[in-house]
Order: sequence, then structure tokens, then C-alpha cells
Amino acid sequence: NYEVPSQNINLDKDLKFAFISDIHLNGKFDGSKLRESFKKMEDEGVELVLIGGDFLDNSYKTVTDDIKSIIDATSFKHGIYLALGNHEYYGGIDENINYIKTLGINILRDESVEIEGVTIIGRDDRHNKNRKSLDELLKNVESENTVIVVDHNPESLKELKGEKVDLYLSGHTHRGQIFPFNLLVDYMYENSRGYKKINNTHSYVSSGLGTWMIPYRIGSQSEMFILNLMAK
Repeated sequence: NYEVPSQNINLDKDLKFAFISDIHLNGKFDGSKLRESFKKMEDEGVELVLIGGDFLDNSYKTVTDDIKSIIDATSFKHGIYLALGNHEYYGGIDENINYIKTLGINILRDESVEIEGVTIIGRDDRHNKNRKSLDELLKNVESENTVIVVDHNPESLKELKGEKVDLYLSGHTHRGQIFPFNLLVDYMYENSRGYKKINNTHSYVSSGLGTWMIPYRIGSQSEMFILNLMAK
């Protein structure tokens, strides 16, 4: 649980939302773990769920559980939104997008949505060489809105030059997943896990809900963030 620092945040009422990334759904990371996580979010009073990419491990065809029934069993006032990750591209981007949409998840692919005075921008993954720049995505955003950017790879934090971005949410790193790779990702990324303020932006990087290749972690932990935006 994080209470987001109030500097630059401009809301008329509180907003509690969850951020998860890197679920890597396949035959190994089954629906039972996703069900448990979504139930915890609902119990916490989460109004909105944001997913930071790599929802699927590769192709949706490797998913063996009925994920739609798991998602339909919970309810969030403002729904579920997802930004794409590199693994959605590895498994066939068009088919994976169609599958994710059938689950009732909204995809933000270089698009934005406004919820309760908050503009949420979902950046396409870096695998799309034609994805829009951060400046392009911010061009038509209402200046008084709180701005959240969801971007799978925190490498893009290097693009921040003081723009009006209040929160930048990423995943991808898994915090290395297995020691000593956590030392490597700490070296590679300006923020490899957790909270860090960069210029005027509060950045949060998740170590991920699932795992990649092997269902183990050493020196890192699976996590979901519950973030509280408090009204001034």
C-alpha cells in the first residue's frame, strides 16, 4: 500500500486503485493466483485496476484456465485498463489483443482515458517502433488533471524532462527475479523496483505479480501495488 505524495496531485475526491504487471499467464501461472489477487483488490476497496503489460506470457493459447470467469467474479467501479508489454508482442500481438478484450479488459495503446479528473495514458510497448512520444501523448491533456502514465518498460523513465506527469507506472524488471540478477537490473534502470521521484514525477516500478520461465523467485518478491490518491 502506498499513499501517493500530494505534490502536484489535484483531485476533488480520493481515488484508490491497484497497479499490477508481469502476470505472465500460461499453464504454470494459473488462474488461482490471479483470482486471489483480484479478490484482495476488491476487499481493499479498489475502484480501478491498471495492468502494466506482460499480462500474457506469450500466446493466449497457452492459458489453460477460464480467466474471464475470474475477472467477471470481481467488480471495480472504474474497470480494468491495460498497457501492452513485450510478451504480448512475442506471442502474436493482434491475436493477443483480441483475447484480452474478450476478458473485459480495456487496452490503452498510445491512448488515454479520463476518470474522476485523472487522465490515464497507456503507452504501447517499445516493440512498436512507431509508438508515440511522451510529448505527443501529453499534447491534449487537460492541464488541471492528475496524469498517470502506464508504460511497461521503465527504460522510458529517461524520457522524463519535467513534463506534467504525476505518476509513472512500469514493470518489466521482475527486480531480477533470481539473485544476483536483481543487482543487474538495479544497475540497468534508474528505478528497478518500488518508488522513486524523478524530476517532478513520482515513479513506481513493480517487480511483477507472476514470474518468467520458472515459477521461482530468490531475492525478489511478487507484488501488487494499492495506491491511494488523496484529494487536496
